[in-house]
Amino acid sequence: MRQITYAFTDDPIAGLQLAAEFLMMLASIVLLISTFVKLSFLVIIYVVLAVVQALYLLTFSIATCAMKINIIANFSWSACIAYWLWVAFSSGISLYFIYIATSYYKLKSTEDQLTDF
Repeated sequence: MRQITYAFTDDPIAGLQLAAEFLMMLASIVLLISTFVKLSFLVIIYVVLAVVQALYLLTFSIATCAMKINIIANFSWSACIAYWLWVAFSSGISLYFIYIATSYYKLKSTEDQLTDF
């Protein structure tokens, strides 16, 4: 019986495809730190990183699929459909979390203004 071995590709597109996920992990860490230290400007940094991640994901997906170099989308027809469903879901969730973070920032800034008086 032949054993299947898995190896990462040396194609730089694979690394670029993971860059959006690493950016979202960084944004999540910034948001977590902002809850511990009570600095509201870190929420804005989270929002900026989340917007950059969502835009990067969309532009990267569109550009690589248009050039036919996307590793996941070129695997098969069903993988292509699953990939675009994931892109839509990820973009929607990112926008929802951006909305929650901006709402929290507005609430926090009005609370801070009320406690200053």
